[in-house]
Amino acid sequence: EEPRAFASKGPLIPKEECDRVIALCEKRAEELGGWQKARHAQAATTDMNVKDVPEILEWFNSRLKSTLFPMLASRFPDKIKDASDIRAHD
Repeated sequence: EEPRAFASKGPLIPKEECDRVIALCEKRAEELGGWQKARHAQAATTDMNVKDVPEILEWFNSRLKSTLFPMLASRFPDKIKDASDIRAHD
């Protein structure tokens, strides 16, 4: 089987939604005294848990179901039989 890569012709998530999520993350990081830097032992990152920002968690779960999981299932039908079979783990 040959490797496959896909590129979207437009944004998967509207800029306005991205801007809102970034603002919520910045606000939460400020409340916590900065971004988290020790979450991943194998790969250094500067981030935060999605589950720690309820508004983002709700939005993220909705976007997974409405946009990201269906897109992945449509691109890889031999691997993903149904979008509802996919899970995300943070």
